[in-house]
Amino acid sequence: RVTTPTLSVSSVEMGQSVMIKMERATSKFTHKLKFKLGKREIDIADNLGVSYTWQVPLSLANYIPNATSQKGVVVCETYLAGDFVGSKSVYLTLSVPKNITPTISSIKQKDVSSVTFGAYIQNQSKLQIDIVASGAYNSEIIDITTTLNGVVYKGNSFITNILDFNNAKDMKVVVTDTRGRKTTEVISIEVIAWYKPKISDFRAERCDSKGNIQEDGESLKITYSFDIATVLNKNNKRV
Repeated sequence: RVTTPTLSVSSVEMGQSVMIKMERATSKFTHKLKFKLGKREIDIADNLGVSYTWQVPLSLANYIPNATSQKGVVVCETYLAGDFVGSKSVYLTLSVPKNITPTISSIKQKDVSSVTFGAYIQNQSKLQIDIVASGAYNSEIIDITTTLNGVVYKGNSFITNILDFNNAKDMKVVVTDTRGRKTTEVISIEVIAWYKPKISDFRAERCDSKGNIQEDGESLKITYSFDIATVLNKNNKRV
């Protein structure tokens, strides 16, 4: 005579609802519903009749930090005039919504080279990258992978190789939590072109004391051209 519960669905996403029907043997019976998930048990509702619509709390995701779903048990306890008659149960699988993913709070960049131009400089700058990320509903971060200029870096803090490119390139950060969920963030790294000074058209010729070219002159005249990277017109030169 103990009521056997039936469910409108066998699996439900947290935050959604499931109809629990309780076809009782007599109208004098009342019911109490509980839900067991692993070692935890929560009360759903008490003093019920023949049906109840349960909106599954999102907070139950806290009990599933290492998976995206887990099978639990809906327990229906039958009472007569306040006295416990018995209980029966039915399985219900809960799934964590797909939008519950890890969070990237910040990605900090700092030039750790000796460059003083106030910008990232090609073949000079290298960056200290610090990433702050966290899981959702008790999940934990198990992997942080960063890709920049074809190089893969691991962890939440690292120093890049010297930036040997110019213009802008994307830096992609992917964090993974214990549920296997991933979050990706892409930021642009802007690098200013720089190259070593170039000397061209170098000539050494004999000349007089006034610089006039003479084959038998007693002085030497040096002429050349040079080119430097402007670096936003901040690059000084010494000759």
